[in-house]
Amino acid sequence: RSREAFTPVLLEWLERGVIDMAVVTNPGGARALSFQPLLSEPFALVSNRDMGYGELVQIHQLAQIPLLMTSLHRGIVEQQLRILGQSLNVHWEIDSVDAIRQLVCRGRWATIMPISVFKDVAEPARLTVSEISSVQLNRHLALATRADAPATPAVSLVQELIEVEFNRLLQDGRFSFKASPCPQTPGADLSHSNMGQIELGIGPDISSPP
Repeated sequence: RSREAFTPVLLEWLERGVIDMAVVTNPGGARALSFQPLLSEPFALVSNRDMGYGELVQIHQLAQIPLLMTSLHRGIVEQQLRILGQSLNVHWEIDSVDAIRQLVCRGRWATIMPISVFKDVAEPARLTVSEISSVQLNRHLALATRADAPATPAVSLVQELIEVEFNRLLQDGRFSFKASPCPQTPGADLSHSNMGQIELGIGPDISSPP
């Protein structure tokens, strides 16, 4: 079984043995865990089209654009911008990817999120996806397992399936600017069909989300 959560929660579950593996974002290395890199994904500025931004924004503009961000993504982006002497204009921290997506689609808001978050949206015409000039903001996705846990055949099989699926999504342009946002499939569950909250834990004692 699998369940979505943010990286800190998944790492805690993994250390406690609640789950067998997890797909996590920028996990660091100060834990008794093993991390296998999956890919590096760029962040994009995604804004409501009424705000009038183009497909390329300058890095210095980020300090004036009103942003909604999750605490995890804000921390990753600010760490990279701090080195360049740049800052963000975050109005609200909302730890819900889906809530931010809906607010950006419906009002004069913007966010900085991994490009895959907005690949499946119900109303792509409402949005502008912009690259940020002069910097490559990105996150690193990794497959985490316990370093002291033996690799059972079942775990090895699931790990292989995850790697194959990520390679397929990478080839499809899910993690790049090449493809534009695609309309969501009618009737699909928005909270589970997108790759926004990509962090995923897998284990025998975790139930599927409601």
